Amino acid sequence: MRTKTFFIILLIVALGGMGAWYVLYGKIVGEATIISQALAKQQESQSMQQQDQSLASFLSTASSTAATLLSRIVPANDSVSFISMIEALAKRVPVGLQVQNVSISSAATISAEAPTANFDTLTLSLSAQGSWNQVYTFISMLETLPYKVRLNNIVLSQSVFSGPGSSAGQKPQSFWTGTLSLSVLKNIAPGDLSQ
Repeated sequence: MRTKTFFIILLIVALGGMGAWYVLYGKIVGEATIISQALAKQQESQSMQQQDQSLASFLSTASSTAATLLSRIVPANDSVSFISMIEALAKRVPVGLQVQNVSISSAATISAEAPTANFDTLTLSLSAQGSWNQVYTFISMLETLPYKVRLNNIVLSQSVFSGPGSSAGQKPQSFWTGTLSLSVLKNIAPGDLSQ
């Protein structure tokens, strides 16, 4: 009977030990799962922070690039200021300038692949008169304007004239005339008649 009691006690101790081991194993697995989930959340949080930093960096760069590109386009309702700027350039050179025609058309013809729904094309027909150097300088200044400018149909011609009362020893005067078409992108204003 002692052997039987001893065996039962041993069996109870073994079952208790196995139960304790099972509980301990469950706690270890549970804590490992919690730690693993915490690490996964921490890594996800770090990854999201890195993505946020990358996005912020990209937006910072892209917004400055976009601002630079948009500064190359005539603002909505600012066509008159743009024309006034060209007239001021002509006075600075100086050349005689005539704005012969102003038109606004859809910018859809600029690029088939780029969306141009928010832009129009402002086109000016210009005529400039002066010496060769003056006309050439004026056209060069137009090409280097800080806008998306396109110069088309440039025609330069020279005229020679003799002033009234000119003597036989005086050299005839010459001047140059340059005609051209200038196109520039312009933003469309809400309610703009050109739409």
